[in-house]
Amino acid sequence: MATHLQEMGIRLKEARVVADVEDGIVTAVRALSSQMDYVFTTGGIGPTHDDITAWLKRSIAPWCAPLRHCADFTNAIRHLAPLKPLPE
Repeated sequence: MATHLQEMGIRLKEARVVADVEDGIVTAVRALSSQMDYVFTTGGIGPTHDDITAWLKRSIAPWCAPLRHCADFTNAIRHLAPLKPLPE
């Protein structure tokens, strides 16, 4: 992912591995969002009984800019994961 972001002109400044624990994720997103122009989160295996994605969306929303669609970025991500279809 970092290589493709660089090709798009987005310079990677930091990468973190954070356990799938609410406090750790929220703390990392808050800290990074105050220092970086973009914060990307990835990982997980999809919806499971203990998935915290929906909760996290609400918890970190105050630190997030409104989402907007970027066709170039979407195409770059599709290139990274060609075997998994992404929603339009």
